[in-house]
Amino acid sequence: MGRTQHYKLPYDDEHDKDIIDWINSFGRNKKGEMVRHAIRYYMSQLEEGESIKFPDSPSNNASQFVRTKPVVEQRKPSQAEVNKKERQRPSILNPK
Repeated sequence: MGRTQHYKLPYDDEHDKDIIDWINSFGRNKKGEMVRHAIRYYMSQLEEGESIKFPDSPSNNASQFVRTKPVVEQRKPSQAEVNKKERQRPSILNPK
């Protein structure tokens, strides 16, 4: 097991009050464990390649978080790649 690391997380006293109240509802020895569990649970609910969109400002509430899939641009194959594919001949193992 690795050594214990600490991560400081900035938050807004008013906007994040619900989160702070939830964290503080656990005993001193359980806070970190519960936060890690909540993050892992959230991550397990995302589909592969899915991420979240953060609100533009702290005044937005958590209900405005939107789950999105990242846009993946398809690049056009280079002329060399096209030529190579055209030169490949079909075989028993690689039929066209």
